[in-house]
Amino acid sequence: MKHPLPHCVAIALALTALAPPARAAECEGELLAMGGIPVKLQADGIDPAACRPVMEGITAELRVLERVMSAHTPEGAVAAINRGADTGGPCPAALREVIQTSQKVSQDTGGAFDITVGPLVRMWKQAGKAGRLPTDEERTEALALVGHEAVVVAGDRLRLDRTGARIDLGGIAKGYFGDVAVARMREAGATRCIADVGLDLVTWRTEGQPEFTIGVRNPWGEGLMGVLTAGDGAVVTSGDYERFVTIDGKPYSHIVDPRTGQPVQGMRSVTVLTAVGAEADALATALFVMGYEAGAAHVEGRDDVEAILVGDHDGSPDRQQVFISAGLVERFQWSEDVLSR
Repeated sequence: MKHPLPHCVAIALALTALAPPARAAECEGELLAMGGIPVKLQADGIDPAACRPVMEGITAELRVLERVMSAHTPEGAVAAINRGADTGGPCPAALREVIQTSQKVSQDTGGAFDITVGPLVRMWKQAGKAGRLPTDEERTEALALVGHEAVVVAGDRLRLDRTGARIDLGGIAKGYFGDVAVARMREAGATRCIADVGLDLVTWRTEGQPEFTIGVRNPWGEGLMGVLTAGDGAVVTSGDYERFVTIDGKPYSHIVDPRTGQPVQGMRSVTVLTAVGAEADALATALFVMGYEAGAAHVEGRDDVEAILVGDHDGSPDRQQVFISAGLVERFQWSEDVLSR
């Protein structure tokens, strides 16, 4: 279902979990991961005596995963593979799972998500520092290094079949970390839990436990765009409110289309709900890259994905249009402040 917004309403989404009123979670933990991203864990149902060991165990496991998956940790598996791309290297089970999920999203969306997009992102950052647009030659050279089909998993080995290609899991790792954290809280006896990894949310509850209320925030002003209710699964947003480069007074999105080498234009935000955090993380980026019409069509063609898409109306940044998938129409409540503008 599409919902046009009033003229001059500009919306970009971020997520925040709204706790039940007047009650804190019975067990909580907090840490920083992946270069300073806040991770907040909350659970009910865990034995109070076990709370601290459970949270310490999750923290330790996420630290190990961070070393494995970071492209910037020299001793990590991804960093080692990037250094010896053609010969490859060991692929631990967790890394293999993330790679396989990323490849599925890449294939399902026609390459709109790609864990080898790094050369294009670096190119735009460097061009921004120089105060100029990338040249056609620079873009062609960077594009030659990008392509998810170059990532090959064979048993417990991972390699890159393209000289100069590199893997960066920044667009999927947060969701996977949330999946792992929630799985461990469930194993510890949680009856209701949530992992917030840099505003990528993964939730779970037993039958009879209350659903989660998720605030969809309007960062251009006070308050929320609205709230949605969610049960088990993941809620992830990608938005253009982060801009990594401004050239000749024009801002360019931090999200680059790996198929063209150009920053995405015409989109404001995508919020995705799926059963798995890693998939939601990757798919939010993919739908943003696909654009409003193609992204909405993709969601409508699937029964395992719900989404809210915000994009320019008829190419005009002064007018926005909103797509809300059928499964969210009754679960999303608009903010009166937004509707009154």
